[in-house]
Amino acid sequence: VVLGISIEEQKISLGVRQLEPNPWDEIELRYPVGATIKGPVRNLTAYGAFVELEEGIDGMIHVSDMSWTRKINHPSEVLKKNDEVEAVVLAIDKANQRVSLGIKQTEDDPWSLIDDRFKVGDLVIGHPWSRATPAGAKVAAGYLKITNNGTEADRLVAVSAEIAAKGEIHEMAVDDKGVMTMRPLADGVEIPAGETVELKPGSFHLMFMPLRQPAVEGERFKGTLTFEKAGTVDVEFSVEAMGGGHGGHGGHKM
Repeated sequence: VVLGISIEEQKISLGVRQLEPNPWDEIELRYPVGATIKGPVRNLTAYGAFVELEEGIDGMIHVSDMSWTRKINHPSEVLKKNDEVEAVVLAIDKANQRVSLGIKQTEDDPWSLIDDRFKVGDLVIGHPWSRATPAGAKVAAGYLKITNNGTEADRLVAVSAEIAAKGEIHEMAVDDKGVMTMRPLADGVEIPAGETVELKPGSFHLMFMPLRQPAVEGERFKGTLTFEKAGTVDVEFSVEAMGGGHGGHGGHKM
Protein backbone atom coordinates (compact mmCIF):
# COMPACT_ATOMS: atom_id res chain seq x y z
CA VAL A 1 0.00 0.00 0.00
CA VAL A 2 1.33 3.45 -0.93
CA LEU A 3 1.54 5.55 2.26
CA GLY A 4 3.07 8.70 0.83
CA ILE A 5 5.01 10.30 -2.01
CA SER A 6 7.77 12.89 -1.67
CA ILE A 7 8.55 14.50 -5.06
CA GLU A 8 11.31 16.63 -3.56
CA GLU A 9 13.09 13.63 -2.07
CA GLN A 10 11.97 11.35 -4.89
CA LYS A 11 10.71 8.80 -2.35
CA ILE A 12 7.62 6.64 -2.15
CA SER A 13 6.63 5.22 1.29
CA LEU A 14 5.05 1.79 1.23
CA GLY A 15 3.46 -0.32 3.95
CA VAL A 16 2.94 -4.08 4.12
CA ARG A 17 0.94 -4.35 7.33
CA GLN A 18 -1.74 -2.07 5.89
CA LEU A 19 -2.68 -4.96 3.59
CA GLU A 20 -4.06 -6.76 6.67
CA PRO A 21 -6.96 -5.65 8.88
CA ASN A 22 -5.98 -3.57 11.92
CA PRO A 23 -6.39 -5.94 14.92
CA TRP A 24 -7.55 -3.01 17.07
CA ASP A 25 -10.49 -2.14 14.82
CA GLU A 26 -12.82 -4.76 16.31
CA ILE A 27 -10.96 -5.63 19.49
CA GLU A 28 -14.01 -4.94 21.66
CA LEU A 29 -15.82 -7.72 19.82
CA ARG A 30 -13.10 -10.26 20.52
CA TYR A 31 -12.47 -9.12 24.11
CA PRO A 32 -15.67 -7.51 25.44
CA VAL A 33 -15.52 -5.79 28.82
CA GLY A 34 -16.37 -8.33 31.51
CA ALA A 35 -15.10 -11.31 29.52
CA THR A 36 -12.60 -13.72 31.09
CA ILE A 37 -9.38 -14.36 29.18
CA LYS A 38 -6.35 -16.59 29.62
CA GLY A 39 -2.83 -15.86 28.47
CA PRO A 40 0.87 -15.95 29.35
CA VAL A 41 2.65 -13.20 31.28
CA ARG A 42 5.07 -11.59 28.81
CA ASN A 43 6.62 -8.91 31.00
CA LEU A 44 6.58 -7.40 34.50
CA THR A 45 7.03 -3.72 35.32
CA ALA A 46 6.97 -1.77 38.59
CA TYR A 47 3.25 -1.03 38.15
CA GLY A 48 1.84 -4.18 36.56
CA ALA A 49 2.07 -7.25 34.36
CA PHE A 50 1.54 -7.55 30.59
CA VAL A 51 -0.42 -10.56 29.36
CA GLU A 52 -0.45 -11.67 25.73
CA LEU A 53 -3.98 -11.79 24.31
CA GLU A 54 -2.92 -12.55 20.76
CA GLU A 55 0.10 -11.85 18.60
CA GLY A 56 0.81 -8.12 18.75
CA ILE A 57 -1.76 -7.33 21.46
CA ASP A 58 -1.11 -7.37 25.20
CA GLY A 59 -3.35 -6.53 28.10
CA MET A 60 -2.06 -4.93 31.30
CA ILE A 61 -2.91 -5.98 34.87
CA HIS A 62 -2.23 -3.11 37.26
CA VAL A 63 -0.93 -4.04 40.73
CA SER A 64 -4.11 -2.62 42.28
CA ASP A 65 -6.16 -5.19 40.33
CA MET A 66 -4.22 -8.24 41.54
CA SER A 67 -5.78 -8.80 44.99
CA TRP A 68 -8.83 -7.68 46.97
CA THR A 69 -7.15 -8.16 50.34
CA ARG A 70 -3.39 -7.76 49.84
CA LYS A 71 -1.41 -4.65 49.08
CA ILE A 72 0.80 -5.71 46.15
CA ASN A 73 3.93 -3.57 45.91
CA HIS A 74 5.34 -5.31 42.83
CA PRO A 75 3.69 -7.81 40.44
CA SER A 76 6.54 -10.28 41.06
CA GLU A 77 4.95 -10.95 44.47
CA VAL A 78 2.17 -12.91 42.75
CA LEU A 79 3.27 -13.48 39.15
CA LYS A 80 6.33 -14.41 37.15
CA LYS A 81 7.14 -14.29 33.45
CA ASN A 82 5.46 -17.03 31.35
CA ASP A 83 2.83 -17.76 34.03
CA GLU A 84 -0.52 -18.65 32.49
CA VAL A 85 -3.09 -16.35 34.10
CA GLU A 86 -6.84 -15.89 34.04
CA ALA A 87 -8.13 -12.33 34.12
CA VAL A 88 -11.20 -10.21 33.42
CA VAL A 89 -11.29 -7.49 30.75
CA LEU A 90 -11.91 -4.22 32.62
CA ALA A 91 -11.58 -1.58 29.89
CA ILE A 92 -10.48 -1.03 26.29
CA ASP A 93 -8.87 2.17 25.04
CA LYS A 94 -8.70 1.80 21.24
CA ALA A 95 -7.25 5.26 20.69
CA ASN A 96 -4.20 4.48 22.84
CA GLN A 97 -4.27 0.74 22.06
CA ARG A 98 -4.61 -0.37 25.68
CA VAL A 99 -6.51 -3.23 27.28
CA SER A 100 -6.93 -3.16 31.07
CA LEU A 101 -7.21 -6.52 32.83
CA GLY A 102 -7.84 -7.60 36.42
CA ILE A 103 -7.05 -10.80 38.30
CA LYS A 104 -8.98 -10.02 41.48
CA GLN A 105 -12.16 -9.51 39.46
CA THR A 106 -12.22 -13.25 38.72
CA GLU A 107 -13.43 -13.61 42.34
CA ASP A 108 -16.17 -11.92 44.34
CA ASP A 109 -15.14 -8.86 46.34
CA PRO A 110 -15.06 -10.18 49.94
CA TRP A 111 -15.64 -6.69 51.33
CA SER A 112 -18.98 -6.45 49.49
CA LEU A 113 -20.26 -9.21 51.77
CA ILE A 114 -19.53 -7.23 54.92
CA ASP A 115 -22.37 -5.33 56.54
CA ASP A 116 -22.14 -1.56 56.08
CA ARG A 117 -22.29 -1.01 59.84
CA PHE A 118 -18.79 -2.50 60.00
CA LYS A 119 -17.41 0.20 57.71
CA VAL A 120 -16.34 3.70 58.66
CA GLY A 121 -14.67 6.05 56.20
CA ASP A 122 -11.97 4.11 54.34
CA LEU A 123 -11.79 1.44 57.05
CA VAL A 124 -13.41 -1.99 56.88
CA ILE A 125 -13.73 -4.09 60.04
CA GLY A 126 -13.88 -7.82 59.41
CA HIS A 127 -15.15 -10.60 61.69
CA PRO A 128 -15.11 -9.15 65.22
CA TRP A 129 -15.12 -12.13 67.60
CA SER A 130 -14.47 -13.20 71.17
CA ARG A 131 -14.16 -16.41 73.16
CA ALA A 132 -16.75 -17.74 75.59
CA THR A 133 -15.74 -16.97 79.18
CA PRO A 134 -15.82 -19.52 82.03
CA ALA A 135 -17.84 -18.99 85.20
CA GLY A 136 -16.29 -16.34 87.41
CA ALA A 137 -14.17 -14.76 84.69
CA LYS A 138 -13.68 -11.02 85.05
CA VAL A 139 -12.22 -10.29 81.60
CA ALA A 140 -12.81 -11.21 77.97
CA ALA A 141 -10.73 -10.64 74.84
CA GLY A 142 -11.78 -9.38 71.44
CA TYR A 143 -10.28 -9.90 67.98
CA LEU A 144 -10.89 -8.56 64.47
CA LYS A 145 -9.28 -7.41 61.22
CA ILE A 146 -9.10 -3.79 60.09
CA THR A 147 -8.34 -2.92 56.47
CA ASN A 148 -7.45 0.65 55.54
CA ASN A 149 -8.44 1.29 51.91
CA GLY A 150 -7.47 4.95 52.13
CA THR A 151 -4.30 6.84 51.31
CA GLU A 152 -3.54 7.97 54.89
CA ALA A 153 -2.78 5.96 58.01
CA ASP A 154 -5.36 5.91 60.82
CA ARG A 155 -5.22 4.64 64.39
CA LEU A 156 -7.56 2.60 66.59
CA VAL A 157 -7.51 4.60 69.82
CA ALA A 158 -10.40 3.33 71.94
CA VAL A 159 -12.84 0.44 72.34
CA SER A 160 -15.86 -0.39 74.48
CA ALA A 161 -18.34 -3.26 74.81
CA GLU A 162 -21.71 -3.68 76.44
CA ILE A 163 -20.54 -6.71 78.45
CA ALA A 164 -17.82 -4.80 80.36
CA ALA A 165 -17.24 -1.57 82.27
CA LYS A 166 -14.34 -0.59 80.02
CA GLY A 167 -12.26 -1.70 77.10
CA GLU A 168 -8.54 -1.45 76.36
CA ILE A 169 -6.22 -2.16 73.45
CA HIS A 170 -3.45 -4.59 74.41
CA GLU A 171 -0.39 -6.21 72.89
CA MET A 172 1.01 -9.65 73.65
CA ALA A 173 4.65 -10.20 72.72
CA VAL A 174 7.73 -12.23 73.62
CA ASP A 175 10.56 -10.20 75.16
CA ASP A 176 14.28 -10.74 74.52
CA LYS A 177 14.35 -13.31 77.34
CA GLY A 178 11.65 -15.41 75.73
CA VAL A 179 9.00 -14.39 78.27
CA MET A 180 5.45 -13.70 77.08
CA THR A 181 4.34 -10.23 78.18
CA MET A 182 1.09 -8.30 77.85
CA ARG A 183 0.67 -4.56 78.05
CA PRO A 184 -1.96 -1.93 77.29
CA LEU A 185 -1.27 0.38 74.35
CA ALA A 186 -2.02 3.93 75.43
CA ASP A 187 -1.60 5.23 71.88
CA GLY A 188 -3.64 2.43 70.31
CA VAL A 189 -2.77 0.57 67.11
CA GLU A 190 -1.81 2.19 63.81
CA ILE A 191 -3.62 1.05 60.66
CA PRO A 192 -1.27 1.93 57.76
CA ALA A 193 -2.74 3.09 54.45
CA GLY A 194 -3.45 0.24 52.05
CA GLU A 195 -2.82 -2.46 54.66
CA THR A 196 -4.71 -4.86 56.93
CA VAL A 197 -3.97 -5.14 60.64
CA GLU A 198 -5.25 -8.22 62.46
CA LEU A 199 -5.95 -8.21 66.17
CA LYS A 200 -5.59 -11.87 67.08
CA PRO A 201 -4.59 -14.24 69.89
CA GLY A 202 -0.91 -13.88 70.72
CA SER A 203 -0.63 -10.39 69.22
CA PHE A 204 -2.63 -7.15 69.32
CA HIS A 205 -6.04 -7.73 70.91
CA LEU A 206 -8.84 -6.02 72.81
CA MET A 207 -9.55 -6.39 76.52
CA PHE A 208 -12.99 -6.02 78.11
CA MET A 209 -13.04 -5.69 81.91
CA PRO A 210 -14.47 -6.09 84.46
CA LEU A 211 -17.26 -8.12 82.90
CA ARG A 212 -20.85 -7.14 83.62
CA GLN A 213 -22.01 -10.38 82.03
CA PRO A 214 -20.29 -13.46 80.56
CA ALA A 215 -19.53 -13.93 76.89
CA VAL A 216 -21.72 -16.88 75.90
CA GLU A 217 -20.83 -19.18 73.01
CA GLY A 218 -23.13 -18.73 70.03
CA GLU A 219 -24.31 -15.27 71.12
CA ARG A 220 -23.19 -11.79 70.13
CA PHE A 221 -22.44 -8.63 72.05
CA LYS A 222 -22.26 -5.04 70.86
CA GLY A 223 -19.11 -2.97 70.85
CA THR A 224 -17.78 0.36 69.65
CA LEU A 225 -14.45 1.15 68.00
CA THR A 226 -13.05 4.68 67.87
CA PHE A 227 -10.47 5.73 65.28
CA GLU A 228 -8.34 8.85 65.36
CA LYS A 229 -9.46 10.05 61.90
CA ALA A 230 -12.37 7.93 60.72
CA GLY A 231 -14.34 8.33 63.94
CA THR A 232 -16.60 5.80 65.66
CA VAL A 233 -18.21 2.63 64.35
CA ASP A 234 -20.55 0.16 66.08
CA VAL A 235 -19.79 -3.55 65.63
CA GLU A 236 -20.97 -6.89 66.99
CA PHE A 237 -18.62 -9.52 68.37
CA SER A 238 -19.60 -13.14 67.74
CA VAL A 239 -18.72 -15.41 70.65
CA GLU A 240 -16.90 -18.62 69.77
CA ALA A 241 -15.99 -21.66 71.85
CA MET A 242 -13.46 -21.54 74.67
CA GLY A 243 -9.98 -23.00 74.34
CA GLY A 244 -7.54 -23.42 71.49
CA GLY A 245 -4.72 -21.04 70.67
CA HIS A 246 -3.70 -18.12 72.84
CA GLY A 247 -6.76 -16.24 73.96
CA GLY A 248 -4.96 -13.22 75.35
CA HIS A 249 -6.36 -12.54 78.85
CA GLY A 250 -9.60 -14.40 78.14
CA GLY A 251 -10.57 -16.69 81.00
CA HIS A 252 -8.15 -15.19 83.55
CA LYS A 253 -9.57 -13.97 86.80
CA MET A 254 -8.77 -10.50 88.08
